[in-house]
Amino acid sequence: MKVVRSLWVACLAAALLTFAWAGDDGPLQSWGSITKFHLDVPLKTAQAVTSLGSLDFHNFSLALYPTDSSGTNGTVPGDPSKGLPVLVNLNHGLYAGRDAAAGPIEFDLIKSDLVRLPKAPGQALELVNGVLYSGSNKENCTGIVQIFELKGGQLLLTDQISYDCRGGGSAVYNPQKRRLAIQSARYAAGDPKCCPSLFDKVEFKMDGESMKPTNVQLQQQ
Repeated sequence: MKVVRSLWVACLAAALLTFAWAGDDGPLQSWGSITKFHLDVPLKTAQAVTSLGSLDFHNFSLALYPTDSSGTNGTVPGDPSKGLPVLVNLNHGLYAGRDAAAGPIEFDLIKSDLVRLPKAPGQALELVNGVLYSGSNKENCTGIVQIFELKGGQLLLTDQISYDCRGGGSAVYNPQKRRLAIQSARYAAGDPKCCPSLFDKVEFKMDGESMKPTNVQLQQQ
């Protein structure tokens, strides 16, 4: 039986988070226009969660963590210095509204997948894949993958990956290889907004305990 709505991310915990932003050992790492944010944020739900499969992520309150105030080039808009997320209350996989820091936004949930990994708690993680539109005319397209785990009865948001989803940017998980492949748009001089000719690419090798970047292909501009 699905939990109809699991609302209210733990805002107090989010408010108290402080991050050493950049660097190879910090929680925020970037490869070109691809960013991975290691979070491990505990979340509150309206009902006790017994399994990841019981959650209905199409009717869920997501916390999107800002990575740059502009929201351009595959970043999540908001104020990164405060560590406060943009809350998106999904209704049938959709949200449209306004955030004080991010401005007008729209979020569309593409898919939610329960994936089996040997070192994950309960040997399972949930990959939630969606698209965030931001900017005055919602011209920015940021792909977002959030990763959830259930550990000792506590729901955790462990990681957030963001990328530029214009013109073919994508996130695809291969269950056989246990790899999450991210492709993020980059623009060469003269490219129209609709059609980037370049892409940054990273594959994350996953075992449920770590995410190791591999097959990194970055465009020089």
